[in-house]
Amino acid sequence: MVNEIIKNQEKRSHINYLLSDDNQGINNKLYEVIQNIGHLSTAKANEYYEKFNSLYLDLDDLASSFKKDFNNDDINLKSLDEIEDKITYINRLKRKYNSDDLLALKDDLKKQLDNIENKEIYLSTLAKKLEKAKNDVIDKGNKLQKIREEYGKKLAIDVENELKDLYLDNSIFIIKYNNDIHIEKNGLYDAEFYLSTNVGMPPMPLIKVASGGEMSRLMLGLKCVFTRLSLVDTIIFDEIDTGVAGKVAQAIGRKMEKIATFTQVLAITHLPSVAALSSFHYFIEKKVIDNKTVTFVTELNPQEKELEVARLLSGNQLKDSYILAARELIKEKGN
Repeated sequence: MVNEIIKNQEKRSHINYLLSDDNQGINNKLYEVIQNIGHLSTAKANEYYEKFNSLYLDLDDLASSFKKDFNNDDINLKSLDEIEDKITYINRLKRKYNSDDLLALKDDLKKQLDNIENKEIYLSTLAKKLEKAKNDVIDKGNKLQKIREEYGKKLAIDVENELKDLYLDNSIFIIKYNNDIHIEKNGLYDAEFYLSTNVGMPPMPLIKVASGGEMSRLMLGLKCVFTRLSLVDTIIFDEIDTGVAGKVAQAIGRKMEKIATFTQVLAITHLPSVAALSSFHYFIEKKVIDNKTVTFVTELNPQEKELEVARLLSGNQLKDSYILAARELIKEKGN
C-alpha cells in the first residue's frame, strides 16, 4: 500500500512538471506556437490562432484544476513512514506466531489470559465438562456391556460345541466380567475366560485349570469360532496339536480341515493324523551349507506325501506296513 502511494506521488509530480509554466511545460510550448501563428499574415492563420488560443486557455484551466485536485502537499511522508513501520511490525508478528490472522490470535490469547486470571472459574467449568463426559462414557459403556454379555453367552455356547468335537464333552466355558470400571477403548469391564473340563468341578480361570492339551483344544475351538466371524484370509497353526495324540489328535486335524473350508489354513505339525488331512503337503528341513544354516521348503507330490506320513508314523522306518497305514490315513481325508 505504501509503495503504491509513493508511486502515485511520483506520477503526480511528473504530470505537474509537464503542466508547469516554465519553458519545459506544455502550456508554455503551446503559447509559443500561438505567438508564431500570430505572425502569419493569412486569413487561415487567424482562424488557427483563435483555435489554439482557445485550446491554450482551456488547457490552462484544466492544469490548474488538476494541480488543485492532485496536490502533492496532501501527502504526509512522515505518516507514510509510520504506516510502513507498522506494516513491517505486523509482518514480523505474523512470522513470529506463524499466523496470518493476528486478530483471531489476539482473541485466543485474550481468552487464555482471562482463563488464567479466572482460573478457579475455568477449572470448575472444566471439571463439570469432565464429569459430564465421564458420565456419558459410562452410560455408553454400560450399553456396550449389555451387548457384550449377550454375545458372550452365544460365544460360550459356540466354544463348548467346538470343544465337544475335540473330546472335551463335559467342558463348561463361561466369560466373567469384573465389577471395577476401567474406562478403555474396548469397554468398561475386563473380561476373563473360565473353564471346567471335568464333571463336578466348577469353572476356574483358564490360566489355572487348563493343561497343555486342553489349552491347545480350547485355542483351536476359539480360533474356529473367531475365524468364521472375522473372515480372515489365512490362519496359521504352529504345532497347536502339541500335547495330544490318538483320537484327540485326529479330532484336531478334522477341526482344522473344517476351518479350511472357509479360510486358508497353514498348519505346522509332527502328527501323522494331522498331516494326512492336508490338501497340500510341504516338507521343511534345514541344512548347513558353507557354514550357514539354510531352510528348504519342498512341496510333496502324493507319493512323497505318503512316505512323509509313513515316516511320521514310524520314526524314519519306511516299512511297507507304515506306508500302507499312511495311505489309509490319507484316504480318510474328507470322510
